[in-house]
Amino acid sequence: MRKILSTRHRNLFIVVALVLLGFFFWNILITDGRAKKQKQGSGSAKRLHSMAVGIKELAEDVAKLSKKEQEQVSKGNKKHKDVESDSSEDDHPSKHTPEPAADMTEGDSFVADSDGGFAVSLESALAVHKKKSSAEVAESCEHTKDFQSSKLFHDFIAPQKGGWVIPEVEAEKDENGICDPYNFNPTAEEKEQCVKYLSNKANWKYLRPMNSVLSEARTIKFMIQYNDPEVKAIIKMPQYKFIVEPYSELASYVADNLLGMHRVPATAWVPIQLSWFRASMSVIMPDVYVQWVECFIFKRKELKDSIKKWPATPGEQSLHVSIQLWMKGVKELSKTSVKLSHKVLDKLFDPRNPYEASSSMEKWAITETSELQIFDHIIGNNDRTLHKNAFAVGKCGQSRWICSGKDTSNYPRMVFLDQGSSFYSSGSKPTRVSVFGSDSKVCQLRRKTHKAIISLQGTVFTEKAKELIPAKGFWDHWQTWQLEGGQSRLNSLVSHFEKCRKEFGEAIYLKEVEDSDSEASGES
Repeated sequence: MRKILSTRHRNLFIVVALVLLGFFFWNILITDGRAKKQKQGSGSAKRLHSMAVGIKELAEDVAKLSKKEQEQVSKGNKKHKDVESDSSEDDHPSKHTPEPAADMTEGDSFVADSDGGFAVSLESALAVHKKKSSAEVAESCEHTKDFQSSKLFHDFIAPQKGGWVIPEVEAEKDENGICDPYNFNPTAEEKEQCVKYLSNKANWKYLRPMNSVLSEARTIKFMIQYNDPEVKAIIKMPQYKFIVEPYSELASYVADNLLGMHRVPATAWVPIQLSWFRASMSVIMPDVYVQWVECFIFKRKELKDSIKKWPATPGEQSLHVSIQLWMKGVKELSKTSVKLSHKVLDKLFDPRNPYEASSSMEKWAITETSELQIFDHIIGNNDRTLHKNAFAVGKCGQSRWICSGKDTSNYPRMVFLDQGSSFYSSGSKPTRVSVFGSDSKVCQLRRKTHKAIISLQGTVFTEKAKELIPAKGFWDHWQTWQLEGGQSRLNSLVSHFEKCRKEFGEAIYLKEVEDSDSEASGES
């Protein structure tokens, strides 16, 4: 199938062609010696002629593009921009024109229903998987050392709805409404009930791969659409170069609960049959994607201990993954009123020179920022700043924000997403992005957060986290020292703020803002 070239692509092509032509003319002019010049001039002329022919043919192909094809490009780009407004986590839909999702032979083609579902039997889907996993591709994991590296990365665009229809399982379905993707301030009981709902495969409807785009979200991820049409969840999997990502997600969820911040969405730990993953990607994605997943996950020698037998089916295997509720209405922090400028950040959290917030909204944003910095220091997250992987959800009464009826806050609220790069280090040493270095002047925090870290000092954090983390499938690639690293960083915070309290007393506590403050009602 011919790729559609946009105006931007044509302009880029013209620039590259002119540069190449200039190079070859320069090569001819500077060659020393008349005889040598004639010889090399002849060779260069041939090369120029060959290149000119290629340029002419490609230019003709561009010229032949119909008006309908150009409209398809425009429509494709607009479609993906519209989807971005409902994106969260690290899976922002690609800004590129989407390539066809499947490249099957005529006999293997499947048609999705109106909801994007592929009602294909497991047996039929696995037959296609067998073909795709053994198909000849230009670059493969076996033959290319840099396969799916930054140098040779293939971007993959997946459908934004539906997926492979999951087979019926022998379990009782739960009622809809247990998980609320609009509730950003759930109780502990609501989160526990949601985790149970997410884990119950009788509630699953579709399974599909997610986008993998180098500039936005390069790792392999899947998504579950539930029987409740409002609920979907992101699956994170251990994979080559990112082996502990799902383990870090679950441990961060546990840490968030222990600290009482409740900013990480409900996260479950579930084993899933490999055949389900193989079926879902084979009916949707191209050969290269299928071989990528096999090479980086299912057949990876570093992950052999993670692949377990599936007792219900002889010969079947499974893999434990993290499943996290996909929240609605989340925006990048930099696009919300919870963001703070660099000028303000440099003046914050130092009682020696207290910063006076210009509004109740700014005061609220300061307390939100403090929570994020303390959380990331404890879990050792080295992949987040206030301008990267930081997110917030809006307040009620604003047309540009989606708001939960259960959360009556008048203020935007931070949501902690994408903790896959956490708990990588041991000891109390802060990460490169932490604000709590040896010379830190940060000496302010929320009173309730201070109480929380004091209650978890010593070895309490590690012990309680172990009790809350499921035993099955978790300790294959996770070590106790990783939790102990979080404990060490928490203990260092307790000591740090104890020194601050001795010097500044009650001034270390940030002023809280009441949700009913009318100043915030007009912010967005």
